[in-house]
Amino acid sequence: MKSLAAVFCMTALVCATAHGQGRPAAARPTQAATVARQGVPVRSVSRSPSDEPSDAAGKKEQAVVEVKSAVPERRLPVMDPKLQSQMDDVLQRWSQGSEKVNRLEGTVSRMVYDLTFETEAQAKGEFAYEKPDKGRIDIVPEAVTEKLIAERRQIVEKAQAEKKTPRVRLRKNGEPYELAGCQNEQWWCDGTRIFNLDMEKKQANVSLIPEEMQGGNIMDSPLPFLFGMPPERAKRRFEMGFHDGKFDPTAAVVRLIIYPNLPQDGQNWHHAEVMLDLKTMLPIAVQMYDPAETKITVYRFSDLKVNGSLFERVIFRTAGFTPSLRGFNVVNVNPEGPAVAGGPSVVPNLTGAPFKDAVAELEKLGLTKNKDAQLNQIVLLQGSPAPEKEQIYTVESQTPKAGTPLQPGIKVTLKLFTDPGKQSIAGKKGATETR
Repeated sequence: MKSLAAVFCMTALVCATAHGQGRPAAARPTQAATVARQGVPVRSVSRSPSDEPSDAAGKKEQAVVEVKSAVPERRLPVMDPKLQSQMDDVLQRWSQGSEKVNRLEGTVSRMVYDLTFETEAQAKGEFAYEKPDKGRIDIVPEAVTEKLIAERRQIVEKAQAEKKTPRVRLRKNGEPYELAGCQNEQWWCDGTRIFNLDMEKKQANVSLIPEEMQGGNIMDSPLPFLFGMPPERAKRRFEMGFHDGKFDPTAAVVRLIIYPNLPQDGQNWHHAEVMLDLKTMLPIAVQMYDPAETKITVYRFSDLKVNGSLFERVIFRTAGFTPSLRGFNVVNVNPEGPAVAGGPSVVPNLTGAPFKDAVAELEKLGLTKNKDAQLNQIVLLQGSPAPEKEQIYTVESQTPKAGTPLQPGIKVTLKLFTDPGKQSIAGKKGATETR
């Protein structure tokens, strides 16, 4: 099942992280040293062919989450025609805005509130997403220090003195929630696999993504709130309304309340609140309630960069979406088949990667680059002229496709974008191996 994230993932990667919030805690966390795992292996979802017609070219039908029971009774007030029209307009703008996003990078902060134990776990990180289904997110726990504890108390005291609601969540006794620790982890999605890396235990949980859920079908993942889906599909899948039942078209931000209509979604989250920037049509915050409404997970996104150049992605280390698993204990978590066996055992998705990085990744998997054509397992070919300067000598396409099992003697051919201003003699004669 595709999880957030695709970081984020970002939809894929964020979703996978959110799945872990509904598990009951075994014992009360301590103030300074609690480690609460915030993610779980990706699980399979039920799928059925889309009820939208496929095109005449015979493209693969989109996968949608299967409705296994009746839509639950309405949980939000019925909107009048004017308010419904405004909701339709917001959904249309959100969907159209998402279509323009090819790459997205930024920072994310995450707070997990346990309402039973009255604890709060804080973390920060960076995320990157590349259309249609690649992403990564790095989550680093916020250190629990005496300074941070004191600052939270000061925030509460100041708000109480001003007779305002404090920004810090309070326990029943009026004190701030206890600060708990959380996992130092990374989520990656290369379009065919999802990797959850436990940085402390050096363990990698790896899942294959079913082929019918790859590509543009990322919007049918369990948490597609980073990007808007077509309005009619969104209204079939979710019950949505405006916060407090009101919408101000002149406001900078709109707050949406979202309930799941599908049981597959309902088993992962009870409802969500999304703060959507009406100028960029990107969420700036997502708040998720677990099915029992005993945990709240809040994501805040900032420093968003849309459609950055390849140079920027290299500088900010967001150019690649397949992690190196050297030194990690690799665990396959999905039942469909091995994603990794004793280390990566499938061809990674290298499309868009600089050719040196792609070659290095294949060499890590044991493939060799040899001048002898019979022994050479990494073949580089000249491809099309690069449409952008940043794409020169990056991978245009690959054979075999990502996810193909690595067999003894396998050869991987990478076709590279060429420099339009430097057409070589070899290029004039046709595609030949690039040295």
